[in-house]
Amino acid sequence: MNLFQRLTSLKILFIDDNQAIRDCLQAAFQLNGCLLNTVESAEKGLRVLGEEQFDIIISDLQLPGIDGVEFFKRAIVSHPTTIRVLISGYGNDTIIREALEIGVHAFIAKPFDLKQLVEQLTVLIEKHNGSQNRFFDTPRQRPQRQSEQNP
Repeated sequence: MNLFQRLTSLKILFIDDNQAIRDCLQAAFQLNGCLLNTVESAEKGLRVLGEEQFDIIISDLQLPGIDGVEFFKRAIVSHPTTIRVLISGYGNDTIIREALEIGVHAFIAKPFDLKQLVEQLTVLIEKHNGSQNRFFDTPRQRPQRQSEQNP
């Protein structure tokens, strides 16, 4: 089965200030028939969210201007049922806990490989599709960290 199969019908927004990461992920997703929109800042991400709906939002923690946690605090208001993933090479337990408490569904540590990212998104999609009333309708529900999901 194609690793990307579950993602081909979904719209994904990816926010990271590192152009190389954005370009590589966009190329890989596009090559596999997936729609991945990329922007370099949380502010641009919020503007895009004002114009379009997305099934999944992935944001880096450390961004110029608004950081990833603050971005998600704002994005949840207009996109409460969107799957939300925070990525970072700098996350500590306090930041991760705060992100999960405000409604981020998963944290993925950088560096990550493409397979790891797609597998994590697939798990989140399956949980989302299995939920009778959408995926974590209330932002205060505590999802599992990636390290808790793979004992």
